[in-house]
Formats: sequence, structure tokens, C-alpha cells
Amino acid sequence: MRATAAIAALTSTLLFGCGDDGSPIAGEDCISNIGEGELVITEIYGNSPGADEGNEWFEIYNATSRTLNVGGMLLVKTNDEGEARKEHVMRELVLDPGDYVVVGGILEEFRAKFEYIDYGYGPDLGTLGNTAGRLMLMCGNDQIDRVDYIDLAEAKSAQLSGLISPPNAIDNDDFGNFCLASQNAFFADELGTPGEANEICAPLTQDDCIDNGMQRAVNKAQAGDIEIAEIMANPDAVGDDVGEWLELRINASIDLNGIQLGRAEPDTEEEPGPGEIRQTLAAIECLPVTAGDYVVLVRSTDPGENGGVTDPSGGVGTPLLYPLDFSLTNSTDGVYVGLAGAVYDVFTYASSSTGTATQIDLEGDFCDATEVYGAGDEGTPGAANGECETVVIVPDGMCIDSDGTTIRAINNPTNVGDVL
Repeated sequence: MRATAAIAALTSTLLFGCGDDGSPIAGEDCISNIGEGELVITEIYGNSPGADEGNEWFEIYNATSRTLNVGGMLLVKTNDEGEARKEHVMRELVLDPGDYVVVGGILEEFRAKFEYIDYGYGPDLGTLGNTAGRLMLMCGNDQIDRVDYIDLAEAKSAQLSGLISPPNAIDNDDFGNFCLASQNAFFADELGTPGEANEICAPLTQDDCIDNGMQRAVNKAQAGDIEIAEIMANPDAVGDDVGEWLELRINASIDLNGIQLGRAEPDTEEEPGPGEIRQTLAAIECLPVTAGDYVVLVRSTDPGENGGVTDPSGGVGTPLLYPLDFSLTNSTDGVYVGLAGAVYDVFTYASSSTGTATQIDLEGDFCDATEVYGAGDEGTPGAANGECETVVIVPDGMCIDSDGTTIRAINNPTNVGDVL
């Protein structure tokens, strides 16, 4: 159900101050007596594919059994430290029990062009920070609800998982209970459920998962349990948008639930610092893997489109092929894998050969792949990498001994008769 605009009544104007245009002004109370937790922020869309200004919105749910008039309520936005505060005083709007209202950063006179937005707060809140920020609902100085968010993905809303039903202001305190929209397109290719119940999806941070119908704790990866073994950044047989992939090597029995991937941008240090999280492997079902498994993330999971990259599991047990949600550049780039913000492994490369994956072998050496797969590109997606040939540079006056590894000085003949 959606919210409906209220017609200002004489009694409400007597109880609540109004501005020159008849709209409520900030005071000690909202028009309705709204207590802490009675309204819940349930969905945030703050990273549009184009300009964020005018395209951002967030959703509020009436968690009570009462009809509420939100006139006079403050919408508050700050950074993640609670600074750079901006606010908007809401005009009258009625929410029935269980209703959602979607508030957006557009002027009210243009709202009709955005059928999924119920209320425009104009430019008052500015734009939402994509990497971190805070949203609050307040009556005067009293807080009704607050969400501290991080890493808003492009073209996907962050929504309180539909597993949490009805939505409440306790579970939404933990942004780990939010997940990225994956199904409903509310506009073009932008995903979210504005004004409707959120989809049942796996939270971004997972402690539990379902295994054969039973809930159990996620077997979380530790440092060394998972590493990046191979990257195809520049396919030749198919386009980058369908054929780019990366491969994870599993070194222990773990669950993939909650594993994060992100950009590692080269910086002035010897080791690149981790970039923002670009993807989280989130699922309601447990995703167990064992040592020796290889997991492939590819831009398209259709082998007919991606150049012949198939699921290494062969359809048995946990799937080992997943969509790759971000693109790879052809040079001076890197990717990291980790969990809960911790970085477990970083794979960087200065360049990538056309149609050839860059791999790291079990000895830790980097080289171009040489085995052909699928439609003709070179790499071993979902299989062990070949051994990289080591190029040994022998200094002048030295040679490699008969053991094949020791470099020693050349023993030149010095006496007559040493060489016959």
C-alpha cells in the first residue's frame, strides 16, 4: 500500500504551526504523536547510473497499527560521522498501518513524472553519499529511526531483507541486514521495490544460512582460505561485457556466503590499497566449497555468450559459477577478495594480453595462460593453472649447474691438458 496525501484540517493547523504556504514548520512535535521505531527506513536508492541529483529516494514504513500523519517530521541526512547535517520538514501526508511512503530528491511539481515517488523533498537533503552516510527520521529532537549505510551499489537499492517481516527499527540498525535488490526493475534497468514489500534476499553480512532445510552458522573464510588465481580482463573471442572473468582458488572448507570482491587501485605504496566493495556473494542457502575447488565469476554466466566459460561444478553440489557484477580494465588494475571488510588477497596487473588470461601458479609466479578454452581464448577458468615458466637471468661469467637450479661461476680451464 502507498501513502496518501492528507487535506489539512483546521484542527491540525491549530495544533501545529504553519508556514506562509500552509505547510508545517519544525516544532517540538509532529502532527501525529510518533514514537521511536514506529516508522522504519526500509530501502535506500542513492547511486543512479547517471546523475544522482533528482534520482535518489528512500522508503519509509508505518510499523504501527495506527494511521499516522507525518506532517512536521524531519527528514535528516548527515555523513557517517553525523556531520554536514541537512534536513527537510515534511508536509502533511497520511500513512495507514503497513503503508510505505517513498520520498525522493525531486521538487513536488515534478513528482508526477516519477510514479514510484510519493513525496518530493526537493534539494533540501542534497545528494546521498555513495560510500557511507546516515539517514534519520525525527520529531523535533526526538529520533524515530536511523540507518547508517555503506557502499550503495550503482542501479540497485539497498533494502532491508524481506526475511525480516514485518520490518522493524531494531533490525534495520544493522546494515548487514540489508541486501541489494536483484529482481524488480522500477525504472529501466534500475532495481528496487519502492512502495512495496522488499524481496526476500540474503543480507549483505551473513552469520547464518540454510543447509538442507536447517539453519546453521556460516563457515566463514579466514585469511589464506581463498585467493584470486586468474583474471581474464581482455577477452578476444567475445566482448568484455560478457566475457570478462576472474577465478578464485579455495584452500579450505568454507562457505562462500558473504565473500566480498572489490577494486584494488594501485597507489603510491608498493602494495595497492583496497578499493570500494563492488560485489558480495550473498545467498540464503549455504554455499559450501572445499579445498581444491575453483570458483569463477564471469560477466555473463551463459557459456554461449561468454566464450565457453562453464560451471566447474558440472551441476553437482554448490554452483561454482557466478555473475561478475563489475568490469575489469585492461591495464593498471587490481582486484581483491575478502570478508567483512578484511582483505584476504590482492591480484594486480600492469597489462593484459588480448584473448589471454593472467594467472598465478601454485609457486606464486605470474604469467600468461597458454591453454585454450571454449571459443578460442586462452585460460583455465575453473581448473588448476599451468606452471609458469621461470626465466632465469644468468650473469656474465656464471652458468647453471647440472642440478638445473644452482647458478655458479664458470670453471674455465687454466692448465694445458685440462681440455682434450
